[in-house]
Amino acid sequence: MAGFRYLALVCVVLTLSVISAQIPGQGRHNQGQGRHNQGQGRHNQGQGRPNQGQGNRGQGIPGQGFPGQGIPGQGIPGQGNQGQGIPGQGRPNQGQGNQGQGNQGQGNQGPTQGHSINPKYERFLNFIKLPSFPSLNPTSYIPDLLGADCLTKPAWPGLKTFQFPCKTNSTSGAVPTNVHLLRPGDIKVIGAMGDSLTAASGAGACLLPQLAFEYRGKSFSHGGDQTYEKVPSIANILKKFNPNLKGFGTGTGRWDSKNAGMSVGFPGDLSKDMTLQAERLVKKMRSNPAIDFQNDWKLVTLLIGANDLCDWCKNNRLYSPKAYVDNVMAALKILQQKLPRTLVNVVGVLNVPEVGVLRGPVCDAFHLLFCDCAMFLNNKDKAKFTQVTQDYQRLLETRIKSGELDSKPDFTAVLQPFLHKTRVPLTMKGEPDISYFSPDCFHLSSKGHATAAIGLWNNMMEPVGTKKTAWVPGSRLSCPTRGKPYIFTNVNSKKGFQPGRIGNLYKSSSAGFSINKQSSLHLVIIGALVVSLFASFQALN
Repeated sequence: MAGFRYLALVCVVLTLSVISAQIPGQGRHNQGQGRHNQGQGRHNQGQGRPNQGQGNRGQGIPGQGFPGQGIPGQGIPGQGNQGQGIPGQGRPNQGQGNQGQGNQGQGNQGPTQGHSINPKYERFLNFIKLPSFPSLNPTSYIPDLLGADCLTKPAWPGLKTFQFPCKTNSTSGAVPTNVHLLRPGDIKVIGAMGDSLTAASGAGACLLPQLAFEYRGKSFSHGGDQTYEKVPSIANILKKFNPNLKGFGTGTGRWDSKNAGMSVGFPGDLSKDMTLQAERLVKKMRSNPAIDFQNDWKLVTLLIGANDLCDWCKNNRLYSPKAYVDNVMAALKILQQKLPRTLVNVVGVLNVPEVGVLRGPVCDAFHLLFCDCAMFLNNKDKAKFTQVTQDYQRLLETRIKSGELDSKPDFTAVLQPFLHKTRVPLTMKGEPDISYFSPDCFHLSSKGHATAAIGLWNNMMEPVGTKKTAWVPGSRLSCPTRGKPYIFTNVNSKKGFQPGRIGNLYKSSSAGFSINKQSSLHLVIIGALVVSLFASFQALN
């Protein structure tokens, strides 16, 4: 299904890219055309701007090159007005073309009543950035039509090699029984939940049709292609500490393919789909013979919310911040109940409107398709949408920090906010760096996934309350230290936390640390002594 959608989309994008599609106006009109002679060939065709009246003679402009395109119009019912050809520029023909005289183009009568424009297409018309045809170099523009500039440059990271800076002995002497004492080397299984960002849709794409593939081996949260040196990811980092790590994804494939490993991320999914994904993940892990379901420590990363935000303007109650957070928490509680020995990274949703800085006919077309709620907004609407995004982030962080998921010693969830204030990276010229994104200008490329992986890992190494809220391209990977060897949680981030005293204690959602059986026995003994002393005192009196 996704493949057909992307193939259809390619046709749409290519059509938009050469500006040959007529945007619907208040009435459809046939265009007046005039054919003109030119030095070495046929001149550009003139297209009529719909208006009232009869088409005048189109005047060819001397020039050379590829066919130019008339300016599309949206019309008042009537007949075509003057059609003026726009000169194309390209490979020069020999000599100078003589001026051609166009034949008269006759516009046909348009419908008597027009149709109103869909608001999102009206925003698209107002904000779309058209290519400059007079300065167009076809040989350099073709790669842009296809996708990234992959015809002349190797796919990133290509020849780049990353150095792993950490010592890999961060493993507990004995398997820990408490999630707040978990070290990177203790993790045996990795899993993931979410949407197309988790599935890594288009992460390895060079051409537009490749957007249909889910490059799970490159996913920031669970991809296991090659090694960290070539594909930085959370899984490849953990493989440095535990070479026997299980559950990572490789190559391409759907969530139910063997290549997906313990990832159930599905492109297009919303927060309401997370409960189903949680059940799928539990079933996957329970049924895998290579996983010791009860005893293996598991790391699961959940990132969801971009599609909720992209539908918010269509139903702001169904996709409200509260509804979003309730959906995520419902899924996390399923994991809490059914998935033993698990730490969940809950990644705060990214700032979706920021993607709108990537412009151009291909980018604009995909943005309109994937997230028309967030794109082509005026300043007032953009401010409102940005506030909704921040509410998603703030409310989820509040719920995760509340402690309601810290009531078991072998389960917790931690909010990782590195995407909250992340901005689109810039080139040396100060322009948006498209290399961090796939050819659709919306999903992350392999470079973007690698940067996200390092941002997430560094969040895991930072105490709750001091975590960075934006990725920094080129950041050094943080390492566990002798003084801070654990993955930080709500509990072990607290001032005064003492690992040696945690024992079997665990934090409840309402009363802090509970009292274990040994402590209860001590209280009984102390109580008995007090009663005995009181009885002795009474007897003496």
